[in-house]
Amino acid sequence: MIVDGAPGDEIVHHASDAGTAMVIMTTAGRGAVGRLAYGSVADRVARTSPVPVLLVRADPAATVDVYAPASVRRLIVPLDGSARSQQALPKAATLAKHLGVPVLLVSVNEAERMSLVYGSAFSAAAYAEISQNAEQQLDAMLSKAAAELQADGIETDQRVLMGATAYAIDSTAERGDIIVMTSHGRSGITRWLIGSVAEQLVREAPVPVVLVPARD
Repeated sequence: MIVDGAPGDEIVHHASDAGTAMVIMTTAGRGAVGRLAYGSVADRVARTSPVPVLLVRADPAATVDVYAPASVRRLIVPLDGSARSQQALPKAATLAKHLGVPVLLVSVNEAERMSLVYGSAFSAAAYAEISQNAEQQLDAMLSKAAAELQADGIETDQRVLMGATAYAIDSTAERGDIIVMTSHGRSGITRWLIGSVAEQLVREAPVPVVLVPARD
């Protein structure tokens, strides 16, 4: 189909058609010092599409055999403890079943980052206690989500990561992985602002990212 109009608006409009399951597109490379940023069209679609959007980082030097299917070995689903972030789970489950691949659930314990932000406001013992409590809560949250996927016949593993959220998730991803996450979330002591994390992963992660539109 060839249509007239603003590309982002037209893609989102046609993504609203019944039967559309996903939008798949590359991001555009631009910006200073070789930094990959959202292309304006990809950004518009990712933020407003009514269906999930699979974004693949653009690599001008890459050669692609369009007749060869990409090898997918695992799905990575980041959760931040909010109900909104868990809205990615049904889509991840559907993809995992169709592709016959396992799911890795991850969350990030940001106690270490908090220690850098707040400096000497708390003692080392206090930070250790905060970190331990956060890890237990995150592990329990991941276990509950993993149990639901496993009950649906999906091989599932879980992992609590440390460090800056986007970097920690990025470091976990390997060739053949796909990250599946909601496009927005909520911030808080144990909840990262998943919108900014999603945007950073789209720019920098070495693997494709599926952004699932979150519903309030």
